[in-house]
Amino acid sequence: MLKNKQRKMIAAGSAAILAVSAAVSAAPQLSALTVGADTSIVILGDSISSGYALQEGELGYYDYLADAYQCTLANHAVPGATTSDLLTKLNDDAVKSDVSAADLICLSIGGNDLLQPAMAYFKSLQLENEALMDTLMRLATEGSAETHMSNLTGQLRTPIAAAQENILTIASTLKEMNPNAQIVFQTIYNPLEIEKPVYNGKDYSSEYKLLSNYINGQLRRLNNKIAEAASSADNVKAADVNAAFLGNGWVYARTLQKDVHPNALGHALIASLVMDAVGDEKIGSDKLETLVGGMILSGDAKALPADDYALLKKYTAAMQKTAFGDVNGNGKIEATDSMTALMAAGDMAFGLAPAQTLGQLLLSDVDSNGLVDAKDAQYILIYFGNTNSLLECTWQEVTGSPYAPTYSNLTKQ
Repeated sequence: MLKNKQRKMIAAGSAAILAVSAAVSAAPQLSALTVGADTSIVILGDSISSGYALQEGELGYYDYLADAYQCTLANHAVPGATTSDLLTKLNDDAVKSDVSAADLICLSIGGNDLLQPAMAYFKSLQLENEALMDTLMRLATEGSAETHMSNLTGQLRTPIAAAQENILTIASTLKEMNPNAQIVFQTIYNPLEIEKPVYNGKDYSSEYKLLSNYINGQLRRLNNKIAEAASSADNVKAADVNAAFLGNGWVYARTLQKDVHPNALGHALIASLVMDAVGDEKIGSDKLETLVGGMILSGDAKALPADDYALLKKYTAAMQKTAFGDVNGNGKIEATDSMTALMAAGDMAFGLAPAQTLGQLLLSDVDSNGLVDAKDAQYILIYFGNTNSLLECTWQEVTGSPYAPTYSNLTKQ
């Protein structure tokens, strides 16, 4: 796994996990996820899975999955759905039919069980014409965060307990409906993270952090239950969206627009996390390549957390079609690849659009820092020189990047 952040939540206890592992050791053979129309993906859950708040031309995480697998897709997600709503939805004949035939079932659920009562509480404290995010900022500045957290705890106790039970029921119901499908739950991220909590011109980071940490603590209760569900069988996984977004929530969600939903980049990262959870190393999306390659052109990629960028890059079509550093795509890494990378770097340094494709830019970025520059060209030349001289090396050794491949150049060529 590429993440440095914690990618899996701790389940109830190691003894329980071992017991569950033994119980599912004789689980049925899972459906193979292959590229083509014979593969079927079903999307379930809430507004995240429905693509709510995406703008025209922006893609949901399910679009990247469908593109990578080139398969059929059925989306039954409903904005605002809670865990109880999803359990009811699983009784729908059309949903039952699609789920029973699915190879991959992806779902985002549980966030509304917490957010709806929390939002109702904060809305009761809103001033006239005040946005909800501004209400949170104002409450943080008033020094009453502890009071509000205490009030919230009482209101959230029952819905969170119900959601915890429902999450396990959803997992067992889906396994019963289709024991062969891969099932991927998304953990729930904090939708209230902002980089600089400024209110009336003053930074209230420390005060706002109290409230944000409280939300994280409540989310942890649900995410631990999702981890427990993911440990219940070989075919149930967790895509740890919470860990990926944590500390950078405003980068991946529309928080700055005072909206709690993922933006286009957030959906792309969720898609990569789902593919990583399934464990498909040879799956790549042309649409994801367009997004990430375009970020290199605009310079936005270098501002991403390195591990998130590396995960996004891993599932682009370019990384599946040819080898890392093989910029020209001829099956060999050679001096001309270095020259091509250098030409692209030179064009971008002068603000010119390079002649290289987006895929070539991704393959040129061998140190995975979100930028194609002269260093990348130098690294490619060193790698080629070592290979030509039969000196063994890896991309990690050449670039010093922990996100570069660790295979040997002499065995890979």
